[in-house]
Amino acid sequence: MNGRNDPPPTRETEHSVDAGLARPGAITYLHIPAGDVRQAAVFYRDVFDWKVSDPDSDRPSFDDASGHLSGAWVSDPLVASQPGLLPYIYVDHVEATITRILAHGGEIVTSPYPEGRLTVATFRDPAGNTIGLWHDTTRSHQGSAPEESATDPDAHRRGRREPVATSIQPELWVEPTSAAAAFYQAAFGATVVHRVGEGDDIVAQLSVDEAAFWVAPPSPAMRRLNPHTIDGTTSRTLLVVADPDHVVKQAVGAGATVTSPVANEHGWRLGRIVDPFGHEWEIGTPLGTWPPA
Repeated sequence: MNGRNDPPPTRETEHSVDAGLARPGAITYLHIPAGDVRQAAVFYRDVFDWKVSDPDSDRPSFDDASGHLSGAWVSDPLVASQPGLLPYIYVDHVEATITRILAHGGEIVTSPYPEGRLTVATFRDPAGNTIGLWHDTTRSHQGSAPEESATDPDAHRRGRREPVATSIQPELWVEPTSAAAAFYQAAFGATVVHRVGEGDDIVAQLSVDEAAFWVAPPSPAMRRLNPHTIDGTTSRTLLVVADPDHVVKQAVGAGATVTSPVANEHGWRLGRIVDPFGHEWEIGTPLGTWPPA
């Protein structure tokens, strides 16, 4: 299968082909078309934990995470942007996988939706192939993640993490922010989880026990958009979700105005909107482990 008429790749066993692949009637080998085969190999390695061989070659090969499917990325067939045959990849959590897909250059074709007790979605990889995702909502995968991370030193690099828990974290607009952070540490026993910037002009996430909030300078976008009410606005609300791209699009459809498009910044994927009542919302999800090492 390394060429159009080649036999399946052999393994170092007593048989010519591994028993995981030699399963009568099963789909066990796959060619994935891509204009940039190296970029495609990195995408599937980092998003789905596939084992990639010869990543710098003109035809890198792979074993998927189950060990029951092998294949290669090839540059000669047409990319399947309009699916006829639509393969689906099983994942621990569709929403968390979507976060990794977006962070690595993919895009969502169909947002997650229920099919009985399943959650299903489709995405387009950086090469343009349309692929499906699904998971069984009756199964719990929470117990396996810490063990895998403990034995896998590359788990953080690949972005493996627990599914994002939805939460709301207020952001207090104050100046100078460094003095405010010091005040909340002294007044409430807050600890600084993460900070960006130096001197007075910082953005910091603080926590009192497990309750998180932020301090930051007032938003320039809000000053431009709402000059008459900015003096009475002292906060912005952070909404933490699994798929900020979808939520921002949904909010705009309901009447919100985008002040900052969704993008990756400071370890988060973030977008900012103003609702019809003048309140600013920051909608995002952390990329990888938070806070960063």
